[in-house]
Amino acid sequence: MKFKTALFIFITVIAFLFNCGKSDKTYTIEIKDGVNYVHNKAPLWGDEQRISLELVRQIGELDTDDENLQFYRLRDIAFDDEDNMYILDAGNYRVQKFDKEGNYILSFGRQGQGPGDLRSARQLQFDSDGLLHVLDLGNNCVQVFTTDGKFFRMYSAKGFANGFTLLNSGLIAGNGYLGGLQTRDRRVNLQDVEFPNLYIYDQKATIVRKIGKERKYEARDMKALGNYSSVTFDDQDNLYLAFDNRNLIEKYTSNGKPLLKISREKGYREITNPERIREEIAGGIMADFSIINKFSGGIQLDSKGRMWVLSYIRQLSADERKMNGKKDASDLVNFEVYDKEGILLTRIPIEFGISREFKRIYNDCIYFMDSRQEMAVYEYKIVEQ
Repeated sequence: MKFKTALFIFITVIAFLFNCGKSDKTYTIEIKDGVNYVHNKAPLWGDEQRISLELVRQIGELDTDDENLQFYRLRDIAFDDEDNMYILDAGNYRVQKFDKEGNYILSFGRQGQGPGDLRSARQLQFDSDGLLHVLDLGNNCVQVFTTDGKFFRMYSAKGFANGFTLLNSGLIAGNGYLGGLQTRDRRVNLQDVEFPNLYIYDQKATIVRKIGKERKYEARDMKALGNYSSVTFDDQDNLYLAFDNRNLIEKYTSNGKPLLKISREKGYREITNPERIREEIAGGIMADFSIINKFSGGIQLDSKGRMWVLSYIRQLSADERKMNGKKDASDLVNFEVYDKEGILLTRIPIEFGISREFKRIYNDCIYFMDSRQEMAVYEYKIVEQ
């Protein structure tokens, strides 16, 4: 018995040391002021593909006779408690409801400026009471509907210039810089104002909390570009930010306490002073660009609490910029999947590049929208190998 016990302890220690050695090769963790700083050097799982994506279905077609599947300027997607799907068809000023099998149920919304009307709708999100909130920047409000499409109420969209995140508590997170533009004193120079990463609002558009601090840059362009992030949250209202143009992913409590700061090895660097160029885009039109390296294009959580971050492998070429994101390039972006501790587990290739926009994870399915070519929603199942 003593021999078996000693053998078990020996094997356990060896396994622990082996795993520690393996972890040291793929990431390092530094703790500062109670915050874990995780620097990922390589995926923990190496080249082993333990997760894959499987196409389930497509909803909508560019050439179809069914007007309920004729989308124009798709913006967002949301799901109710019965797994019904709501698609924001902004170009047609409507929300389309489908059942969990993808069958059309009903439409609501119309062009206008009154209650229940839409002008420039951008985002959908359900609250804990099962009501659908539609961010309409054209009318500078959030319209709230029941699941059968009936108008319920509206509230101000002040502070939500680039989208909103409706938390389980009913509070709302909005981008710090762009939200601050709508609330600042116009006489104050923007470079003299220090914005948070996020403002937290109540539904009267009153700021109740500030989360994080912006990074300061000398270049004016970088105040917005360098501090913009995609946002999601978990069941405890912890907030996750993936910065578009910085090698940084962050996690905060809903009260603003920082928990995690995550970086990863890339084949390119952050840019702090963007280059301004003038290039010809589609149709022969000349346009000015600020050239800055992109790192992320969205973040969502799956049912296991893993972070899925749409991440750039390389940067767009001049020819790809002319295509205005219509280029299907399998070597442009991938999914980086992180565990709850911020450790990079794996990278999953995305064959269609950025022609489809990463919108949401729901019931372990990933949803993309193509509003540039096919005008369709694509559902992919997360498959564990």
